Amino acid sequence: MDLREMVKKSVFYHHDERDLKLLLQNCSYLETSSLKEISKAYFLAKEMHEGQKREGGEPYMIHPFMVALYATCLGLSAPVIMACLLHDTVEDTALTLEQIEGYFGVEVASYVDGVTKLKGFSSREEKQAHNTSKLFRSFIHFAPEVFFIKLLDRVHNMTTIEQKKKREKQIENAKETLDIFVPMAKNLGCGVIQYVLEDRSFHCLDAQKYSEIAKLRENLLQKTLPHHKQVMGEIEKALLSKDIQSQIYFRLKNIYAISQKEKEGFSYDQIHDLYSIKVGVKQIADCYASLEKIHQIITPIHYRMKDYIASPKTTGYQAFHTTGNDKTGMQYQVQIKTFDMIEYARKGICVYSLKQNPSMKQALEQLQFYKTLQVLDELIPDDMEFYQALQDQILTRNIYITLMDGSEQELPKNSTIWDLLCKLGEDELVHFKEATRDGEFVSPSTILQDKDEIAVSFWPKKTLPPKQALNNCKTPLAKKMIASYYTKPTKNKSYSS
Repeated sequence: MDLREMVKKSVFYHHDERDLKLLLQNCSYLETSSLKEISKAYFLAKEMHEGQKREGGEPYMIHPFMVALYATCLGLSAPVIMACLLHDTVEDTALTLEQIEGYFGVEVASYVDGVTKLKGFSSREEKQAHNTSKLFRSFIHFAPEVFFIKLLDRVHNMTTIEQKKKREKQIENAKETLDIFVPMAKNLGCGVIQYVLEDRSFHCLDAQKYSEIAKLRENLLQKTLPHHKQVMGEIEKALLSKDIQSQIYFRLKNIYAISQKEKEGFSYDQIHDLYSIKVGVKQIADCYASLEKIHQIITPIHYRMKDYIASPKTTGYQAFHTTGNDKTGMQYQVQIKTFDMIEYARKGICVYSLKQNPSMKQALEQLQFYKTLQVLDELIPDDMEFYQALQDQILTRNIYITLMDGSEQELPKNSTIWDLLCKLGEDELVHFKEATRDGEFVSPSTILQDKDEIAVSFWPKKTLPPKQALNNCKTPLAKKMIASYYTKPTKNKSYSS
């Protein structure tokens, strides 16, 4: 079952043998030996949480059980599912990490450790900074699975957010979800988690507006659905005429995303991807071969075509996007993907959970934000400063810059050429010669805009970045990297003046 469908149907929990049976049924993609270990973890978690209640009054075990059940929707490994079941035991029961390691091994214990909160801080801000830094550093140094456990933990907490008695705590959790967990779900390419967290948080923060958009959205869908089905049928028939087997899906933009467009001043008829038709095909060649037939049905708007297959998004997302109007004037965004691309768009790097080559870790290492995280982790040992850097560079609203080789770079708003150079790497920073934007030369202190096309040229010899560059960069990465040339010896490096 899809994660979003599971969230909609809410509680499966029965507090009897039916729960474990359901969990094991959802683990049918795993080996039998793994199911035995998952059963052991389930019974241990149930024993340790016996007698504990959630704020809504139901048995506490409902929470780790549902988190583990969500993990099966993403096809995550047995150790991850076991860690989901046990993720609150060290924090809330007498069970220790050493005992978990003895029962289930170092991998499961490490996952549990990664999501276990630190204690003993004098303020909420300090606690959040240290715990968030710990989570991200565990994610960097050990495994990406740690963050998926935390994301799924947050999914269940947001589906039951109304059970929290204090309204201010609900608001705090919803804002934290939008500030930290939604950007990370997006960075990890996991659309299904991103959309659930967005909508649940928005519902918590503004239930009235959520209901208003939900009603308008439902009315719009009921009014237009017959037409959408007709267009989808035409596309499927046209592709069959070229012997292209396809599966056609329809998507109406999610409630939170619509609310953000409204805030930007867009009316419904101005949202170009309000209606999306997703065309699933077997192979990449079919994606391109489909375009001719699709454009006979959907007349393309040329500046709204984007080839994310040849140049994937920074999250690893791939598809060919084309937006246009059908013969009645109805506008659609058509996303053409292979079935593997569709799976990635839903689950992100989770699709590599059970694969040896590439592994989830190897897939993660190819993503831009992860490379930036590694550099920040190395440059900033202090947790409070690291947490601030996360907010300023990783968890912020970004712009996208296209380089001359067609690659896309993601940067925070108000970044400059200096920020871009530092993200590309220290070698690019010290060899920088000049840059052009849309064909015109610009100063390296120039503030970049979304969708800028930037070309950068380099000297053959190293050049020390000017000290004033510190005043002309925004990102913590750039500030740390440039400052390092003025706060420590440059060793045996030689620079031209």
